[in-house]
Amino acid sequence: MYNDEMTKKMIKAHKASFENGFNAVVMLQEHTVKAVDNVMKQLPWIPEESRSIMNDWHGIYKKCTGDFKEAARDHYSRLEKMLTSCVDMFQATKQ
Repeated sequence: MYNDEMTKKMIKAHKASFENGFNAVVMLQEHTVKAVDNVMKQLPWIPEESRSIMNDWHGIYKKCTGDFKEAARDHYSRLEKMLTSCVDMFQATKQ
């Protein structure tokens, strides 16, 4: 029982650490996008095609980061299931 609880706490702590780091990177990217957008608005010599490419890149980035975060959540839940079932099997054979 103790191993099971400790395993869940370790996974929960690692997941929280990942999410905090991931959110920091996403927040940094959002601020960078805003800064680049403000600079692009002030430079009239940049063609509209270049601006649309930058917007497309930002859209692709947002989609990929969302997909990555969902994949990480899925894998953390799988990891928790796998490790807790292994701990249960180990304890069952020990008794």
